[in-house]
Amino acid sequence: MEYVFDIFFEECFLTMERSGLKSRSGRRDVIDHLNSVISGCIEGRPTATAQLAVGLAVKSAIDYHRKMKDDNFRVCMMGKYHNVLYIAMRIAWDWSLEDSDVIRLLLEEIYACEKTFERLFLGALFGSNAPHFIAGWKSDFKDQDENLRAMVFFLHHAGKTRLKFPSYSYIYRDIVPTK
Repeated sequence: MEYVFDIFFEECFLTMERSGLKSRSGRRDVIDHLNSVISGCIEGRPTATAQLAVGLAVKSAIDYHRKMKDDNFRVCMMGKYHNVLYIAMRIAWDWSLEDSDVIRLLLEEIYACEKTFERLFLGALFGSNAPHFIAGWKSDFKDQDENLRAMVFFLHHAGKTRLKFPSYSYIYRDIVPTK
């Protein structure tokens, strides 16, 4: 099943322009397509569970991002090559991925490039359209409430795995898991 997701990202992004995922509708199209592939994998393999398939899809997105980054001398090219992580984030949210270790990898990969979680927090603070005026992109979540619930979802997994990110010269150590 891993192969299916690896091929999905390779083929889907091969002909897409670098700015192809800049718009929310472009990301939404890829998310819908990936949701169909995940559903097909679940139905086509009796031993596959939704959690397994979604976990593999998210890992494949992370692997694709890392491959593109490694091919560019360990520098993220941003554009579609980075937005694949936000597609993975939305997929993890849509399917309520329970594997905290996979979500930890996803959050670490986003932070490694951006050094912030601005795209997650701005939507929760200001709603889904305000970030367009602040930062030039629209949130992948439909409204402020969904943005806030998604932020809590990702914070829960970060706390569960005791994830730490440096902030300037200080590391926040005691993130308490949410219930």
